[in-house]
Amino acid sequence: MKNYSELNYDESCVPFYYLFHRKKSYKFPVVYSDGTVSRLKSSLEGRNPLGILCKGYIVSIRQSPKEMTPQEAKEFCKTQSIAWRPSCISPRKVMRILLKNVTKVNEIIRDLGGDLLDTKWYMVTNDTFTSSPAGYPLDDIMLGISLHHLDDFAGKGGKICWQVGNYTKVAFYPAARI
Repeated sequence: MKNYSELNYDESCVPFYYLFHRKKSYKFPVVYSDGTVSRLKSSLEGRNPLGILCKGYIVSIRQSPKEMTPQEAKEFCKTQSIAWRPSCISPRKVMRILLKNVTKVNEIIRDLGGDLLDTKWYMVTNDTFTSSPAGYPLDDIMLGISLHHLDDFAGKGGKICWQVGNYTKVAFYPAARI
């Protein structure tokens, strides 16, 4: 059994709240160190933000301290936690959503004092393929995803990811499953 502290969802954290109160709230819920989860910008006052909640993952507002190989990234994640949960490399589906909403996400990250998303490549876990080429375990295949690449190729049928090799160093945003 995992020993997690509960997250406390603010009543304002309902999906339609953002539509009616855009100037007072964020597009994505923010997770704070005291366990509060809220879209309200006013919730930041007196709290330490940890990350952005997306698709069941808390994605850190801080990038990895340096670019790492997939093995270094896995070892780094073993030593980190986000909201009392073990960290991992962000899943592809989560980073893809954040990159597609980069303007709103960077607004949140800027307000929270984090590291902004830019056009470089980010390491993500392989969460979408059902079988692996060459028989590798799926969680051993790390992919790279880029904002620039999404813009140029996503609508044209091009690839939006590439496989990160054992010696390739790439930055990433740690995440934690809720």
